[in-house]
Amino acid sequence: MKHDVWEKLPSQLYLQLKRWDYRFKEKAAFEQAQRLRATTSPDGYSLKPFDDSRAIFVHIPQCGGRAISQSLFGGPGGGHTTLEQYLNIFEPRCIADYFKFTFVRNPWDRLVSIYTFLRQGGGSEADRRWYDKHLGGFADFDEFVRQWLTRRQVRKCPYFYPQYHYMLDSREKVRLDFVGFAENIDADFARVAGQLGQPARSPGADAMGDTDYTRFYTPQTRDIVAEAYAEDIRLLGYSFDNGNLPQQIAARDSGRIYTLRS
Repeated sequence: MKHDVWEKLPSQLYLQLKRWDYRFKEKAAFEQAQRLRATTSPDGYSLKPFDDSRAIFVHIPQCGGRAISQSLFGGPGGGHTTLEQYLNIFEPRCIADYFKFTFVRNPWDRLVSIYTFLRQGGGSEADRRWYDKHLGGFADFDEFVRQWLTRRQVRKCPYFYPQYHYMLDSREKVRLDFVGFAENIDADFARVAGQLGQPARSPGADAMGDTDYTRFYTPQTRDIVAEAYAEDIRLLGYSFDNGNLPQQIAARDSGRIYTLRS
């Protein structure tokens, strides 16, 4: 019943009450986020560029986000913060007025990138320890997919979370203004930079690397990934070989609404 009440609230009231609720229940986290709107953390994260540019970038792991954020904002921004979390941080007027965007990536390609990144040590000592504990026993990517990857397992580490987890809020009451495709990064980055009035250069291939992800797969592992990330594939319209990309771009540009609701 409580969930139904929240669903029926007008958007602005919903966002205000949600933010107040978070501020009351998660006081320390809320205050830390507010400090990041004025300062930069020791490891370089800051939300000040978002307020300065009137934009919010939802950085999904291993979708080229670090290079994109560096090009547009001069740093890592808010890191891997979800849209849901940003609704708790920014005032409703900012959520309504700021240009909210993300970049997504082919799930098969993204998985290879995540696995390779972690196998090479990740971005921190905590990443390295997590890989050693959970994935270090697998001989290679093929064995990792066949023996570890399931819909349940991908919820055990934020790197592996489905992309929809980052780009949709829990009640789907707020829409992103733009979803860029990593496979179309130059054109889509140019659109974002133009929207922000930035003369920034597209990170292009530097954001994605040049690994041929298809060579890592067998028919069996390809199907396992399709099952584990079924919602992302349906939501974003991906095919294994990116053959659907023109249709994905056309659907987005004609106003496609990204939702998990049937």
